[in-house]
Amino acid sequence: MKTGIRKAFQLVFAITLCSWGCNGDQDSEETGDAAHDTSQPDSDLLEEDGISRPDVVIPTGDVARLYEVVNDPSYAGYRVVLEPGTYALDEDLDPSGLGYLSLQDDMALVGANEYRDYQDASGNPEPDGIWDPWDATADPEQFPDPTTETVIDCSSISPSSVPITTCSEALPSVDVPPPCISLAPGNRISRVTVRNYEPEEGSLVGFDLSDPEQVPEADETAPGEITDCLIENGWHGISVRVQGCPMEGVDAEVTITRNILRGCGFTGLFLGSCFTRDVTLRASVSDNRIVGNLYGFCAFASTSSDRCELVVQSTNNINQSNAVVGGWLFTLMDYPFAYPLVGGNDNTLDWTSQGDWIVGNAASPDGGLGGLLIGGAFLHGSPTDASRNVTEVHFLDVTFAGPGEAQNRAYGLGRADIVATGFVAPSATGGGYASNETVLEAEGCTSDGTPIYFDHACPDNPDDTNRVTFVGGADSLAGSNNQIPGATAFDCCNWFCEEE
Repeated sequence: MKTGIRKAFQLVFAITLCSWGCNGDQDSEETGDAAHDTSQPDSDLLEEDGISRPDVVIPTGDVARLYEVVNDPSYAGYRVVLEPGTYALDEDLDPSGLGYLSLQDDMALVGANEYRDYQDASGNPEPDGIWDPWDATADPEQFPDPTTETVIDCSSISPSSVPITTCSEALPSVDVPPPCISLAPGNRISRVTVRNYEPEEGSLVGFDLSDPEQVPEADETAPGEITDCLIENGWHGISVRVQGCPMEGVDAEVTITRNILRGCGFTGLFLGSCFTRDVTLRASVSDNRIVGNLYGFCAFASTSSDRCELVVQSTNNINQSNAVVGGWLFTLMDYPFAYPLVGGNDNTLDWTSQGDWIVGNAASPDGGLGGLLIGGAFLHGSPTDASRNVTEVHFLDVTFAGPGEAQNRAYGLGRADIVATGFVAPSATGGGYASNETVLEAEGCTSDGTPIYFDHACPDNPDDTNRVTFVGGADSLAGSNNQIPGATAFDCCNWFCEEE
């Protein structure tokens, strides 16, 4: 019996709790002894969204005051400054009775976390812009300075759900849990540790937009920003989702930088549009440490949506030691947590990875989905159409194999940094699946002699037009990269599908 990738999906969708952890924090004026960290951002960087805000200071642990300020529209445009310590969110202290934090327009939520950067991803004593453990000898898991750490604990919030109106007659609405902390364009959260919120599909920090009024005209507000945070022990660490049919035609932007995302039961980072049409979402993701999650990140231009675009610039991130896969990049994914399953058409994903470090993912002897699993469309079983979904991924100076590190692995393939396919449907039940395409380009990347694995699609469609394309041809990979010999075809169907 060849179970292949089915093992991974059974594992993911059976999980209801996460016991691994995700943490990270930093944001506000510089405090403490700057000599601890010669690369600490200066105050100008800490207001890099360009918005000048008056301050309101929340005393340590005063959750009632925190709710009072965050829930009050008169504090729109303020910077809510949390003094070091722990803030245990509690719906009994929240006048709304929910316990979540939903920031007012242009509000910033800023803690006091301080960090250090003293080595690169290989362990050389050279700062690389990514936060390192505060004292790797005393406690390699502690990233912020313990004396300044500002913790928002979401563990006491009772899960609830919000209905999202879809664009599908087959699936009129879907219930999703709100994030523990909700942001919109113009909001900023930085220098805090957010932890312990694990409802299925819930997020510790969410830039989750479902109301068109959350997205003003592009020239009226700054992007949403999540910076210098330690985010741990959630289903999703950070989610960025434009969701629901009322969001049709929206253009949104978010910046995610210098965070630590770890120990989450599904993804450290989720990006995409859900149950909508004609949405453009742009994300800048840089200098983050994404480690120890089930999936490092998932990026889907469309989850059960049509004509959506996701554009991501990923720069200088460490993506390491995630259990199933470092990253899952598909233009289309049907939503596996609501039924009936619904597909989507004419979506695009444009992902540029520059200087990222993607190593040691799915590194158990059995492997998982490899370093990156990339494709045009992935269906869990949708009977509806899924066609003309195009994924373009550009790898520039990316490291896939590091000295002394456990390396990326995949079921049945062994060492596998990139696994690419045009279309995957482990349990497809009908519909039209055509012209889904993955376009790959790699230049200046480093591995250890491992090829890029690819397949067009499972051969159960005799008129298959799904495909993988390499810019410059598959043979060009060997000449433009370091120890990447080229591309190797494999039988995608037998890899993904159970076979006697």
